Amino acid sequence: HAGTEFSPLEFTATETSTRGLCGCKQTKNPPYCDGSHNALPEQAAAVVAKRGSYKTDLEDGKRYWWCRCGRSKNQPFCDGSHAGTEFSPLEFTATETSTRGLCGCKQTKNPPYCDGSHNALPEQAAAVVAKRGSYKTDLEDGKRYWWCRCGRSKNQPFCDGSHAGTEFSPLEFTATETATKGLCGCKQTKNPPYCDGSHNTLAQAEVWKHFVISGKQEVAKGVVKFSVAVPGSPELLQLQGQGSHFYLRAEGMTRPYTPYVEPGSPSMLQFVIKGYTQRNGLSRLLTSLTPGQQLEMTGPVGGVPYSDTTSHLALVAGGTGLTPMLQVLYHLIQQQEQGAAVPSVTLVCANRTEDDIILRSELEALARDHTFLKVVHVLEKPPLGWTGKAGYVNDDIIAAEVPPPSDSTRVYCCGPPGFMGAVRNSSTAAGHKQGNVFLFGE
Repeated sequence: HAGTEFSPLEFTATETSTRGLCGCKQTKNPPYCDGSHNALPEQAAAVVAKRGSYKTDLEDGKRYWWCRCGRSKNQPFCDGSHAGTEFSPLEFTATETSTRGLCGCKQTKNPPYCDGSHNALPEQAAAVVAKRGSYKTDLEDGKRYWWCRCGRSKNQPFCDGSHAGTEFSPLEFTATETATKGLCGCKQTKNPPYCDGSHNTLAQAEVWKHFVISGKQEVAKGVVKFSVAVPGSPELLQLQGQGSHFYLRAEGMTRPYTPYVEPGSPSMLQFVIKGYTQRNGLSRLLTSLTPGQQLEMTGPVGGVPYSDTTSHLALVAGGTGLTPMLQVLYHLIQQQEQGAAVPSVTLVCANRTEDDIILRSELEALARDHTFLKVVHVLEKPPLGWTGKAGYVNDDIIAAEVPPPSDSTRVYCCGPPGFMGAVRNSSTAAGHKQGNVFLFGE
């Protein structure tokens, strides 16, 4: 508060208790909350600049300003676009020279770093590619326009209100000259509203195709495994064990899922999906499908780096976060069968109850048949007589199950945002370099 007219309020507690202290700073009964935050005017929410992280090279000791509002055109850093809002950038100093994932969705609980919170965002319809090219548009100097971000407008390239009910909003801009400009039609430009050629980089991964569900099997409580045949598309089966994922789409909703390929079914993609019964989202819709019906999907895209110099992999999975780990495991099995050396692997599977363990018999068979693999189960609520680990994946479990830190040890993690953040914190607390800890989906 130095340099302002504010000063802290000194007070003495009159009892030992838990109290709500005001966070909005408008209370009439300081320092206690009196509900004044409920009377605050509604604000524009932070814009989800990206449903994922920005891989950023940081320099030890250097200061940075991370964009909180999501409006900056210089993501993940601030460019002043927060002016006129209640947002302000987060100033931070890098503590090491490394590549880090900075949050793009602006919902992280560990700012400025990505903690996987984008995976918990409500499912949404993706921006529609209205045109694979630009709209040549006559702009008038000084005139305001509203460019369509969602791609649904019937008045392209401008907004007609079709974004209503989505998290998209039009981009308001003022022309700086009277000229004919190319406004983006694919909605992927890094220089909105102007076309930057991004439509030329729309890869095969963004071409949607329909594939038939060949098989369906319940593999845990509320969890379904789909076998999807991909005849005539061998490129879709080239999963390199790095967490490559596909986007599935139905009824306007889109979400990434990570499949794997089993040695016994080389022409099939296997998807493991949990049907969340508490909401009518894409996952629930997908798990209601039956063999013979079709999945609409696009991919593969994404992944995390894997090095042949790795001597040990720790794969830490929370719930259905197991699926990218299976992709890694089956890739290593294929490499071993071809005569290549593979690292030793510890797979830590965390679940709530014993019934929640996904593909338990398959995991036990893999560990039995491949000596490089060790499987450890951790249950939050273990039954009587449980001989595995109990509780949460914490510092003690990471220290006990993951080999000591080294340049050739890698920790991969996938699961709910809070789970991934906890695993990263425990891994770094154990001495693993941040550059050797990878979070799928970050």
